[in-house]
Amino acid sequence: MILEGTYTFQVGEERFACGPGEVIYVLRRIPHAFHNSSSQPARMLIIQSPGGIHEQCFAEAWERITDPAQLSAPEPPAEFDKIKAVANKRGIEMAPLPGH
Repeated sequence: MILEGTYTFQVGEERFACGPGEVIYVLRRIPHAFHNSSSQPARMLIIQSPGGIHEQCFAEAWERITDPAQLSAPEPPAEFDKIKAVANKRGIEMAPLPGH
């Protein structure tokens, strides 16, 4: 569910924008990607089932963001290669970001 801001999503071959209150459901094994397409920080609530794999990946690959300026960075983080490597180790393929 989108809580704040606007995200652009790529789900399979379909691309669309979503804003506050909208919900996206992605079936297992469907390639998907998203990015904050607004000029402001954006937030969403992600629920994944079954749990475990993605949470472990996120915990290993990402550092907690404490600088609000990083939330609206226009480019993927510099450590994206690290994130992709951790994801691949867990069987997750990182799709290209829409617009990049």
